[in-house]
Amino acid sequence: MAIKRISLGNIKTAIEAGSIVLVPNNRLRDAVLHAYAQSKENDVYATPRVLGIDVWVRECWDVSAQTGLSPYSETRPVSTMEEIFLWTEIIESSLDRYPLLNPEETANVVGRAYQTMKHWQLDKNHEEVLQSYDVIPDINAFLNWCQRFQVLCRERRLISLADCLHQINKDLRAGVPLPLHGNYLLLNFYQPPPLYAALFSSLELIGDVQRENRNTETRGHGNTGRAQPPARTHTEFQTRTEEFTQCAQWAKNLLETEPQTHIGLVGELDESQRNEFQHLLSTVLSPNHIIELGNSSEFFNTTHNAHSLMQEGVIHDAFLVLGLLRETQQSEDICRLLRSPFIVASEQEQPGRTQLERFMRRNFSERCQVNEVARLLAREEADYHCPQLSSALLKFRERARRLPTFNKPRAWSELFSQLLEDFQWPGSRFSQYQQRILSQWQEALLQLAALSPVLGSIEVSKAIACLRNFCARAKYSQTFDAMRPISLYSIDEAAGLEFDHLWLLNFNDQVWPPAISPSPFLPYSLQRDLGIPGSHSDIQHAMAQANFEILSRSVTGSLRSSHHRSDGDQEYRASSFASGFEYLQAKPDSEAATQGFYGRQFQQDYVLTEIEDVAAVPLQASTESLGGHQVLSDQSSCPFRAFALHRLAADPLQAFASGLSRMARGSAMHRAVECLMKEIDSDTTLNQLSDAAIQQHCAAAAAEAVKYLRQRHPSVMTPSFEQIELARYRLLLYRFLTASEAEAGRGSFTVIGTEQRLKWQQGSMHFTLVIDRIDQLADGSLAVIDYKTGKSTPSNSSWLAERPEDMQLPFYFTVMSESQPAKVKAVAIAHLNAARIGYSGLPADQSFHSKLKPTETDSYVKTPWPELTDFFTDRVKTFAAEFEEGVSRVDPVNDSATCTYCQLDSLCRIDELGESLSRRDGGED
Repeated sequence: MAIKRISLGNIKTAIEAGSIVLVPNNRLRDAVLHAYAQSKENDVYATPRVLGIDVWVRECWDVSAQTGLSPYSETRPVSTMEEIFLWTEIIESSLDRYPLLNPEETANVVGRAYQTMKHWQLDKNHEEVLQSYDVIPDINAFLNWCQRFQVLCRERRLISLADCLHQINKDLRAGVPLPLHGNYLLLNFYQPPPLYAALFSSLELIGDVQRENRNTETRGHGNTGRAQPPARTHTEFQTRTEEFTQCAQWAKNLLETEPQTHIGLVGELDESQRNEFQHLLSTVLSPNHIIELGNSSEFFNTTHNAHSLMQEGVIHDAFLVLGLLRETQQSEDICRLLRSPFIVASEQEQPGRTQLERFMRRNFSERCQVNEVARLLAREEADYHCPQLSSALLKFRERARRLPTFNKPRAWSELFSQLLEDFQWPGSRFSQYQQRILSQWQEALLQLAALSPVLGSIEVSKAIACLRNFCARAKYSQTFDAMRPISLYSIDEAAGLEFDHLWLLNFNDQVWPPAISPSPFLPYSLQRDLGIPGSHSDIQHAMAQANFEILSRSVTGSLRSSHHRSDGDQEYRASSFASGFEYLQAKPDSEAATQGFYGRQFQQDYVLTEIEDVAAVPLQASTESLGGHQVLSDQSSCPFRAFALHRLAADPLQAFASGLSRMARGSAMHRAVECLMKEIDSDTTLNQLSDAAIQQHCAAAAAEAVKYLRQRHPSVMTPSFEQIELARYRLLLYRFLTASEAEAGRGSFTVIGTEQRLKWQQGSMHFTLVIDRIDQLADGSLAVIDYKTGKSTPSNSSWLAERPEDMQLPFYFTVMSESQPAKVKAVAIAHLNAARIGYSGLPADQSFHSKLKPTETDSYVKTPWPELTDFFTDRVKTFAAEFEEGVSRVDPVNDSATCTYCQLDSLCRIDELGESLSRRDGGED
């Protein structure tokens, strides 16, 4: 059975008598129309004339314009959004005189102040008072903006809604024969501003006007009165969650006993409070309801939606497409577009687009060029080749090149639709919810087109900004469903409606009555003297008292209220309006939480069963390479990480860096050192070079590094930045060759390999590694060198741990020992960064470097070289065997370090594992 939001009574009589019913808002209009439809026995009937007052004003203006009356036929009323754009244009044009950080937000406040001034007739009845305050900078600016607004409206033949109302009222008073006739019923205009009150009085000059304000007097029996008022109770809760949970459970309990009742949940809640309560209410009403598709609840009616159109995926991606009109893009936006399901060939080309995103994250900075992306998409030989997306982008860019610099908003609206069609946005398959979203998108395009007489010719960037503004302000339109028995409204939204049961949420002294919010652009004393809402605490209290009485009289059953005592550091008390309520004791926290989360049918005592899954999945034999040392490093530091990264390929996406990433800088440095050591391939060559020759070689190698960066990051490598990087690389390379801690302190060496690629097999596993450099020492033995451009490197002692965090040097030693006839007598790291130039590592003796102690005499190692190398080989083969067997337990070797940058916590659930172990051990870590 459908719920009833309002009783018709005299309303139905007035409708059937042919009267026009005027209401303050569309929500009340819908309630009247729905109630009237329920009262009709036939499905076919004449739609009654029930209009919101602002809609009626626009209709009156349009009808009068059709008769040729002046000024109606000469001007066009602007919408609320159009008026904001006008105010924004005016304020932005005066920034030299009035510097502002946020002109758009100021435009909103100024627009409301102008509306208040007109509604309360300040410019007509209090003009001298207003002018006397022009010494105050804010009021002086406001008056100047108002003057400019009126001039701009006259020039463009526009008029605001408040001025429309004033003109209609003026003409009615003067007896101008406006094409208005008939009788009127004014419904629920409780405290209309003077301009509206004057209009209603003027309507009496042309017809019969009835006034009806529901719930302002105690009603009698049969929807016209009541013998006894409803029971009133108030409950204080400790926390917000307890209050919301108890309220939701109360509503659920009511529905179980009275399934046809209309329950109102009314309160002044901020964004986070409302989101929390809506989610909790859905959970309590349907405990099995896990995923909520869309934003409209299927259990209750509400006009609130936390998401604007801009937060909807399909709309967000539309703006990403239009954003391609700019050559420079955020790389993150391009990646989001590659993942979009709403553009051309999203399913067919998804593997290639995924590979392209991975490539971009490895090689691009946070900003990129559209032509770079277009070039990559068109590469047929690459695994990220996406022919259909490439073709769409080409067509889009060809159309974009023909766009004019300036155009009318109507033309931009049509062009935007064409540009989106090039990408086949929004696709062909979408849900009913998305269809409604797309319908609102079309409305936004129409609103943009309607700005033509308001803004004239504008650039494409401003047209996109206007469209974005429309979508940011537009909330997903919630439709009322009479089969949903619960209504979640704010105080103003609930005024005038009727409920069987009502719960007033968050009923504390901070919001009942609400805090004052006077307009900063109108004299405070004038606002207070005229009783303008929000201007003074006494006015707020009186209005809140009136709203409270209206809500109280709208209930036929029970009336409950509640508040929570604390929210963080803030303490609250019950509203003074609850002084006459009976106070009830809140349920214990545990009972409320259990009822709220699980519902009645899930309140049995369940036993949580824990099963330790120790089954390992061995690696299948394959000839494909697993990579290099990182497999064993991950297996050592945390077996699950190795399994996730190298078996499941669950590698987290790399974040884009500002400017050049560390990976890009490191790759360039490797190129430079490789180039340098091809020219200086021994200590003999180095010692024979003059300082000028060394600098010349360093400059040539640095130029190779910069060339590498220029090819891969053209948008970052500007001429000035190239010079900075060139000098940086040249200096680092020069220090590397001349510092006693680096090459100048070496013994005899000959470079016999750079960027050496080796293959190694262990069991059924195949590895491929690239060694940065291999040197031959004086006795014919080998030294394995790896270049590091970062500041963080393992210490010598860390290599001796049972589970080293880094297995690179042990792995390199093992592979080289098995693949080369010569003995390896040193594994070292060459540090090349501004903080450190030099070598660290593990040598068998001092023949590698004069400043590196042999492992046997190193106080941090104290292990003979043969024993150490045997340990290396044992560790490498042990971790290789573990990986092959499928050992994948969540076991980080060092919680504070191993998990810090892992980014796999959503898979391994290490935090939950820690909590489980803590509970098992009696709460001790």
